[in-house]
Amino acid sequence: ANTNVVSEFLSYPAQQENISFGRDSIDPNLTGYQNTPTPRARNSSSGPGFAPEPVFSRAAGVFTNTSVAVSLSAPAGQIRYTLNGAPPSATSSLYTNVLTISTSTTIKARVYQPGLLPSAVIARNYMLVDSTVAGFSSNLPLMIFSTSGHGIVDHVPAGQPRTFASLAAIDTFRGRSSPLGQADYFGQCEMGIRGQTSAGFPKKPYRVELQDAYRSDLNASFFGLPAGADWVLNNPYSDKP
Repeated sequence: ANTNVVSEFLSYPAQQENISFGRDSIDPNLTGYQNTPTPRARNSSSGPGFAPEPVFSRAAGVFTNTSVAVSLSAPAGQIRYTLNGAPPSATSSLYTNVLTISTSTTIKARVYQPGLLPSAVIARNYMLVDSTVAGFSSNLPLMIFSTSGHGIVDHVPAGQPRTFASLAAIDTFRGRSSPLGQADYFGQCEMGIRGQTSAGFPKKPYRVELQDAYRSDLNASFFGLPAGADWVLNNPYSDKP
């Protein structure tokens, strides 16, 4: 019979009160005890029984440098990382040396240590823009997207991923906004072209889905708007002469 069971255990090891036993959210073959139960929510990813989280040498942000050097560290274990937006797994690239970023990139890292569940996935966005925009300002809020050079997909079928991107949403401060200003939201998203006739306009409409480090929906607010994961950038182009 058809069911909606996503995961099940044929047998449990010995259980303890208020201690959960579950799978890793990225690699379901990894199981273990979790001191913080999370009923009806994703399993916890930190605390006793988990590897320590990786530490980034540089905070995320918008840079006008031609390159940015980023070091990763952890008190124990191996650091696995990705540069393509995917959460790292046990087979992802092993961190061994400083990472030099020369184009807008999202680094996601995770620590694996024998005998423990992997750490939480930590993501940092490094958005490199041309130095000529350093002095730019506007009386309107700014939204800066970077797909790291990838084209934005058009009308993605239901259930299929859109183009991974990083987003900086920067509101005005004292009436002006700047690419190097404090961001209301700075993180990851997926985006794709939407609409029918409007998709053919020179200025295209986009659907944007905010995401956390695991590429799950993330409710967030910017520009004083209500928090949400799904956003639309509309293109009122048909009223132009």
